[in-house]
Amino acid sequence: MGLYFDSGDRLAISQLILESNDEIIFKTDRDGFVHEATPAIGQLGFPLAEMLIGPHIGDLVDGQFRNAVETAFAAALGGHRPADWIEFRSPSRMTGGRWFAMRITALTDGRGGTCGTLGIVRSRGEARQLEEQLFRAELTDPLTGLTNRQAWQHMIAHLVASETPSSLALVDIDFFKAINLHHGLAAGDEFLVGFADFLRSMSPEDVSISRVGGSRFGLLFPGWSAERARGVCREVVEVLDSLACADWQGRFAITASIGLTHVTSDLDQTVRTAEAALRFARAKGGNTVAGVPFAGSARY
Repeated sequence: MGLYFDSGDRLAISQLILESNDEIIFKTDRDGFVHEATPAIGQLGFPLAEMLIGPHIGDLVDGQFRNAVETAFAAALGGHRPADWIEFRSPSRMTGGRWFAMRITALTDGRGGTCGTLGIVRSRGEARQLEEQLFRAELTDPLTGLTNRQAWQHMIAHLVASETPSSLALVDIDFFKAINLHHGLAAGDEFLVGFADFLRSMSPEDVSISRVGGSRFGLLFPGWSAERARGVCREVVEVLDSLACADWQGRFAITASIGLTHVTSDLDQTVRTAEAALRFARAKGGNTVAGVPFAGSARY
């Protein structure tokens, strides 16, 4: 069964909208300037009642979303059906960059012409915050706080798609299974957290570090040649070796092996090559950097 609204119903609905503290309703002229709005527009940083001239519709959003909003505005003026909801951040200088969603439709002048647009804006703050938290949780290793294997592969795929000459490395802790065996999983977890911090301290700011499984970590070097990345990898191995790290009972030294390669046009092949280089480094006894394009490896 449908709904029928008489004039009294419409008045009540209009009053509800006007008194809403959450949804923002606004009108623009054909040039895109806001000339009427509910008080809630203050959430976007524009107290319309205190302004001589209303803001342009493009000013309601952060700069990176302006083109999408103005495109939807032009489409509405052109008689197209309302576009889907456009998610955007408010101007950060005014409101700290909160998340909202906007939809725009045309206003007619009673003679078949278009005199402006009507827009509705809804807050997306809590929902967007939850989505971002879920997104971070899906792509973050809970133990070390590093990005996980899924995120690492996404980053490699981005480098492949952008055809940016880059390198990557797989780092594995030698004898890690023995640490778990002799000292327990809790001690092993503590060591992984410490090793993640060690990699952070050894890596330049533009190098991405991920935990890609077990005791294995991935390093991404965007825009780096394999030879340049090799220098960082060698330093990681050398410094760890110089620290003379040993297990709690001094049974064995703790070192690392690294497999290094350049990013090719095939994501899977790139990862397989890095894994093969890591296996070669481990087969040499560990404490080693091995990779492509250089054929040899360095033993420390």
